[in-house]
Amino acid sequence: MQAEAVPKDAKSIEDQINRFGSHYAVLCHWAAQQDLSGALELAFWTLGLDQHIVAIGNLVNEFHHPESKDILARWRQNPTLASLDDLAKAIRQDPLINPQYSAFLHAGDATKTKQTYKGSLKEQTFLITLITYPLPGAEQSSEYVLRRALRLWLIAQAANRVVTEHCLADRNISTAARFLIADRYKAQWQLVDDVLRRARRYLTPDTWTFERFTDALSLAAEQYKQSHTFGKSGTAFINAIIEIASGDTKAFTTQRDFPPQPFVHAELSAPISEPTPLISLDESSEQFIEVCPNPAGLLDEEADEAIYLLPVDATDTQAQQELTGRSFYQQQAETSHYLPWSYSKLLPPERLLIEQWIAQQLKHADQRERLGGALVWLAIRFSRPLSQVLAMGIGDEAQGEWSLSSNLKQMHRLPPRRRNAWKPDIAAQPYVAAVHEKQRIGLIPEVREALLISSQSVIAGRALAKRITSPEN
Repeated sequence: MQAEAVPKDAKSIEDQINRFGSHYAVLCHWAAQQDLSGALELAFWTLGLDQHIVAIGNLVNEFHHPESKDILARWRQNPTLASLDDLAKAIRQDPLINPQYSAFLHAGDATKTKQTYKGSLKEQTFLITLITYPLPGAEQSSEYVLRRALRLWLIAQAANRVVTEHCLADRNISTAARFLIADRYKAQWQLVDDVLRRARRYLTPDTWTFERFTDALSLAAEQYKQSHTFGKSGTAFINAIIEIASGDTKAFTTQRDFPPQPFVHAELSAPISEPTPLISLDESSEQFIEVCPNPAGLLDEEADEAIYLLPVDATDTQAQQELTGRSFYQQQAETSHYLPWSYSKLLPPERLLIEQWIAQQLKHADQRERLGGALVWLAIRFSRPLSQVLAMGIGDEAQGEWSLSSNLKQMHRLPPRRRNAWKPDIAAQPYVAAVHEKQRIGLIPEVREALLISSQSVIAGRALAKRITSPEN
């Protein structure tokens, strides 16, 4: 009698159970039904689990913290991390699987927790031990979130190496993870928080992606390394962070039974590493500065660590773009207090009301009311106080300050120049746009009419206030 063929899916499940151990049998069958076998395989090898360490529930707990949910939502573009997140959510939502594969409890302090799992902490269980030990609290909630992000970042980096390099245990990730398994008041948290605070300078809430966090962490660790001195373990941690962020892989030699064929789906292939710029947020301003780490091949011993890029208009000339790069942002009072409107300027509702008032005044039957509306219009249009508007000159010769033309049809002035500007010679003039030596702005008919009615005969050189006469005179 011919033997009955075993379905391919059933064969894959049995192979997975043989690799994981019998304790994982129910979980493997469930993962196959949920189309999460690849994600389960990825989690198994990433965390350093084996037939004795059935601690998939610790990953579920780590991903379920409120700050973890927010971070994972921002990092969904990383396919390996998204796969692990989908697995953790599915396990937690299943009323049968979740209690059956609950998390391992920590052993109290960090030293005892390191001895929770059988096997080598250095070469196998460093990540599962890291997420088994509760994350110590911090003085500020922002620091606590960054600590959580660092743990999730190490998991994602390890998962990427499992997928792309078939690396089950990376030396640098092991070094960083074991450094983070520490009680709350240990000295190493000062170093960790200092590096994370530096990294936060290059991040904004809207652009806190996995790639940007990686680049920010790398840049912060490089800067911290050059400006501080610390012990052997601290130096090893900083160097490990830098090498992890750069994509270096230093695999341990392991005897674990890793499947010879890739087990993850095609869509979980590692993302292409591209030099993504960082955004540095100056908390005292509204402007952002992009920061790109220097390419390795262009590094110079005397060169800066980063290239600072400012946003420019592609249609601007090279000179204008260079001027933007040399410019700086002048802080205002409202900016430092995070106010949406200006202290000294009209608020949007006020501006609407004043514009409606001016329109009414310019159509008023009383000549004095029309004149008042015209003066206020000039003050707002040219950003001058009323006293300065009344002191504006009248004449056809442009001055440094705005003045009225003799026919009261326009305002004109010389263009403000703070230095001797280049002017084209005769040979260059055909290739240069026409240069205007005067700035002219026409007045609306209503304003001109109000000024004409209220003015005396035109006398060049006199101020506007001296031309206005009262109808009672």
